[in-house]
Amino acid sequence: MLNATRHIAFQLRHVPDPLISKDLSPFLRDVHDDLAIILDLIAGQRDRLAAVLDIYLSTVANRTTEATKTLTLLGTVALPPLVVTGLFGMNIEYPAWTKSPYVFPVLLVLAVASTLLLLWYLRRCDCLPGGSTAWDGRADRLRSQAGKRGSPGGI
Repeated sequence: MLNATRHIAFQLRHVPDPLISKDLSPFLRDVHDDLAIILDLIAGQRDRLAAVLDIYLSTVANRTTEATKTLTLLGTVALPPLVVTGLFGMNIEYPAWTKSPYVFPVLLVLAVASTLLLLWYLRRCDCLPGGSTAWDGRADRLRSQAGKRGSPGGI
């Protein structure tokens, strides 16, 4: 709408017409210039709004990535006990050693130990949610630690 009005103001200023006197030319030029400034301001605001929308969408994508990472880690931690209980939960004939009264406690210790070992490993790698860095940041942290060890005076 503003662009069309700007074009009309330009046409009225440059096209000779008996209804429009030469005295109106400065005013039409002012209208044309003001509309050009307003259109530039609108374009700048549109660009800023697009940048804000990009930042918002990036934030939403980062939150979604964190949720996916958390769900993946929960599935990874739950997998060892599921495999152990799944193998011994099938309706098949088992070897004789499975009828021992110590099999259940041994399997329970195996499932808990494997889960705790996996949690320890994930905590050591700083992969658990709420850690100090992301998995990608681990390489930067190791590089900075190696740089401190290699430089004189720990600087």
